Amino acid sequence: MNHIRLALAALLLPLSALAASGDAPVSVDYRCLTESSAQSIRLEWRVFSDPNSNWSGGYVRYKGASRVITIVPVKTEVGDKPEGRPWEYTTTWAEIVDGRIAGQYVVTTQGANIYGFDYKNLRNGKQYSFSQDIASDDGKKCSW
Repeated sequence: MNHIRLALAALLLPLSALAASGDAPVSVDYRCLTESSAQSIRLEWRVFSDPNSNWSGGYVRYKGASRVITIVPVKTEVGDKPEGRPWEYTTTWAEIVDGRIAGQYVVTTQGANIYGFDYKNLRNGKQYSFSQDIASDDGKKCSW
């Protein structure tokens, strides 16, 4: 048991030192979303990004679910940049379940705003559109 604790400490020590130094490059963005038509499906979308390596990944967690679903970016398209506004990006994320691509999320953002969030289940073809649910955001997670 002690060897497990030592191994964990060895792994966590560099991470804690990095976080304490304020140089941690990884940023976290999360959003609370509700399915637009029936409003019965809710999810938390959380993305981790490292600008130094241009890496990002994340997960979604559906309301009531205990496990998260991994998402990975597949492609990003750059859209318009209206004067005085940030660039618009549309990113397609693959949903990975049991080692296979089970669905895809297409997310359109401009600055901090989400203008489109669509999901397609690749197994049954069902599609859903989501809207940001600001009222469910408690500042750290989605409160449902």
